[in-house]
Amino acid sequence: MSQADLLSRLESVTSRSEKLASQGFKGGSGGGGGDDNEVAAFVGAYQSIMDNQVKNVIKTINELGIPDAAQWIQQGFDNINNLMKAVATCKKPSDQDLMGFLKPGVEAIQAADNARVKGKDTKTWGDHYKTVYEIVNSISWVTMHVPMGTPKSHVEAQEQATDFNGNRVIKNKKDDKTKAWFDSLKALNKAQKEFVCEYFKTELNWNPKGGDLKSFDSKNAKVASSSSSSSSATPSKAASSSAKVEKEEEKGGDKGGDTNVGNINAVFGELSKGLAVTSGLKKVTADQKTKNRTDRTGLVEIKEAPKKAKKEKPASKTEYVGGRWLVANYNEGLQVVDKADMKSNVYITNCDDTTVQIKQKVKSITIDSCSQCRFYIDEVVSSVEVVNCKSVTLFINTKAPSISIEKSQSPRIVLTRSAYNANPDIYTSNISAMNIEIPGAKDSDDNIELPVPEQFLTKLDCKTGKATTTQVTHGG
Repeated sequence: MSQADLLSRLESVTSRSEKLASQGFKGGSGGGGGDDNEVAAFVGAYQSIMDNQVKNVIKTINELGIPDAAQWIQQGFDNINNLMKAVATCKKPSDQDLMGFLKPGVEAIQAADNARVKGKDTKTWGDHYKTVYEIVNSISWVTMHVPMGTPKSHVEAQEQATDFNGNRVIKNKKDDKTKAWFDSLKALNKAQKEFVCEYFKTELNWNPKGGDLKSFDSKNAKVASSSSSSSSATPSKAASSSAKVEKEEEKGGDKGGDTNVGNINAVFGELSKGLAVTSGLKKVTADQKTKNRTDRTGLVEIKEAPKKAKKEKPASKTEYVGGRWLVANYNEGLQVVDKADMKSNVYITNCDDTTVQIKQKVKSITIDSCSQCRFYIDEVVSSVEVVNCKSVTLFINTKAPSISIEKSQSPRIVLTRSAYNANPDIYTSNISAMNIEIPGAKDSDDNIELPVPEQFLTKLDCKTGKATTTQVTHGG
């Protein structure tokens, strides 16, 4: 493509962008004022919200009888309605001037906020006041801009806050007037969110050719019909893109020429060289290739990691220490505890592949960090506790009122008929593959194996705010 063709195409694109920009600014979301007889479409769109959703909210508030709430809604949204007219005809003001204009809306928010604590009859209207406050506070989206936030994120957050408090009201009062009031609030939030997302998603777009906000007269401001909002949304985007094109052209002009055309010519010039374009690159000589280098080889030396010294296991022992019998650190064989009595506690720990027999009636037994062990227990006064164990088996001969299994894998409990008839309480927590064996109906029958559930289903009740948990049963 020749340089003349490129310039021709650029001039065509620029001409179309300028045409769209001039059309879009008059009725687009970026502000009005291009023509004295035309007004930005967002002004009419917001007036539609006032005439429909806001009006309906005030109606339902009066029917429900919430004290003073209708006044806060009317005052706050009226203030924003006037601001929309000002945005269309005024240039961007200082923060001080903007907050001065928004004083009625700020006062409405403060009044609604105070009512949450000091309102009339808060016992009856407390949750209603909280809900109304959230929707009045939603009008402060007009003050949002990056980096402190965006109007879109603010109205979405306030919509969720309104729904949260409104649902608390609906939970306690299900009459038709309350439902109509809550539905009207939801409709207003929805309309406001759609408005913000269409026109002011990131911040207010003032009219750069407009007047001063201090001299703005809201009573004489023009209002466009809401039907024009959809037709003017696209041109506003064109105006935005046109502004970017103008900025790029200004940057190019400051550098003293059409830099884009110059860069394109440079590219075409390089391509016209063909294979010669690589002539300026450095060449790799034969001695620089890896296969020819003598200072490097393809062998990789593998160093073995130093072996960790094995920790010696403490000595095995069975002894009476601190008021209890301690059985610890056995790796095999049979260990018999025959000197304990019903006032003694037995603590068994750190044993592997060992059988432990406790012949006497003891006060309690604790089994901690044992693996592949078997425990023969005659009778316990209070409880048997198993913690951090793997593949252990408890044989209960006479009686154990309470058995607790925690943080263990594949534990097994075998009850004789005497122990089974004593109806032991068995507590489990964080266990897997646990089974309990009980005697059959007759002494000659085989034992019955009962698996202990380890998977549960929790169902949430949105109406009551409660949860119900049941064990999962598997068939097959």
